[in-house]
Amino acid sequence: MSACAFLMPAVSSVDYDKYQIFTLSVVHTVDLNKQQLKQSAAIYLGLVSDIQQLWLGTGTNPRQTTVISVTKSALPNGGSGIYRALFQLVANVTAGTGYQGWQIESIALNGVQ
Repeated sequence: MSACAFLMPAVSSVDYDKYQIFTLSVVHTVDLNKQQLKQSAAIYLGLVSDIQQLWLGTGTNPRQTTVISVTKSALPNGGSGIYRALFQLVANVTAGTGYQGWQIESIALNGVQ
């Protein structure tokens, strides 16, 4: 009954300047208690904020690949600074019997010129 999160390493400033689009690809399974959004999984751009939320999931979803592409000019920082993904699981109640949580199999970040 709390939040658990991890922050991806930031794209280095040398690499950041080379790319115009960043694509985040996540292979994962979601099995959460979704009643009244008591448990949810989310991906943000560095900070937990509605304007920086890239993806939100809850309920039971089989293994899937989620691909999110963001142009640098659309980043909340106006395209200057860093690109850094934050993954967060929020649980306002215990999962209960039968829920497996958010299982992340792989994460890839690619830059496109």
